Amino acid sequence: MTSSLELGSREHALALLDQGIGSKSRAWIEADGEVFLTDVDHEHLEIRQAQLAGRAVAPDIEPALLIPPLGYMLDYSGARPDLTVAKKSGAKVIARYISAPVASTAWKRIGKIERDSILKIIGDLWLNWEWYAGRMLEGAKAGAEDGKWALAAAEALSYPRGRIIPASHDTGANNDAAVGAYCDAFNKALGGVYKMTIYGGIHTVTTFSGKHGVQPVPWQTLAWSNKQVAPVAAVLQNTKQWFNGTVDENVIRHTPFGTWNHVYPAPVVKPSKPAPQTFQGEDMFIRFVNAGPDNDEKAVYYVAGDHLLMLHGHAGTDDLDMGWIQPIVKGGDSRSAFFKLPIVAGTPDGRKGEKW
Repeated sequence: MTSSLELGSREHALALLDQGIGSKSRAWIEADGEVFLTDVDHEHLEIRQAQLAGRAVAPDIEPALLIPPLGYMLDYSGARPDLTVAKKSGAKVIARYISAPVASTAWKRIGKIERDSILKIIGDLWLNWEWYAGRMLEGAKAGAEDGKWALAAAEALSYPRGRIIPASHDTGANNDAAVGAYCDAFNKALGGVYKMTIYGGIHTVTTFSGKHGVQPVPWQTLAWSNKQVAPVAAVLQNTKQWFNGTVDENVIRHTPFGTWNHVYPAPVVKPSKPAPQTFQGEDMFIRFVNAGPDNDEKAVYYVAGDHLLMLHGHAGTDDLDMGWIQPIVKGGDSRSAFFKLPIVAGTPDGRKGEKW
């Protein structure tokens, strides 16, 4: 270990509790209190359920109480809220901790059973790395150690390759050189299996987004931001809480940001080729057919279902005689060999024709 746990942190309080020091129960410390829906929570839940059901909501309702256009994410440490209630409130993603494999972090680390419940009920999961709040201030050595542990923890949970792990700088203290060195080392330790982004206040997300291996989809908290929002923030912890203050709400501002079921960057979808256009009904087209070195022939084609009727004429005349009917995609003699090609815009061979 590179440092003792921070004074005042929950990890420190739990370590003291293990020594018989402290008056609160372990469950209380881990969850930041009792986990239940308060009266205010119930009021907010009713508003969001009405919104999800497409019912009208009062025009004077505070915008922060409504589900934002891209939805929102919940995150929590020791709380274990009712996920069905979280789903009813409109949550699309849950962010949960992976951390150092030490006893003092067991209370906040996600396990496989919880992982499965989140994916089944909510539908998406973001793995968030943190040992303790100011860990990044310890620089490269800490970053290398944490990146190694983050890689192992994510792989143990079968986190899909290529997904993003935000690493938390949950403090108002800034040391850009140390945090940059931490990120470089953390990202290197992930070995390309996963990518990283950063969680922190406005200074942290604007300084490191797109630098030191940090993907430009940072997670901002308003706690260290003087109420300012960084345009680059993909997710914003907006200070609203649920379940008696034990669960934080986060507005999704840009998507995707590398969650379990939404890879970042989004795959580039190649535009599909338009389906060949076939001639319909009475469409007739003229085509000059080179049937021989000295014999240019003029022909008119008429589409009837999946057959092609050819009205055949000779160069230099306006006479058109009935030719033959045959399937569009099948070839015949030299005069009709081009029929093997699908009929597309213009003429059977794809070249521009003239309307007769």
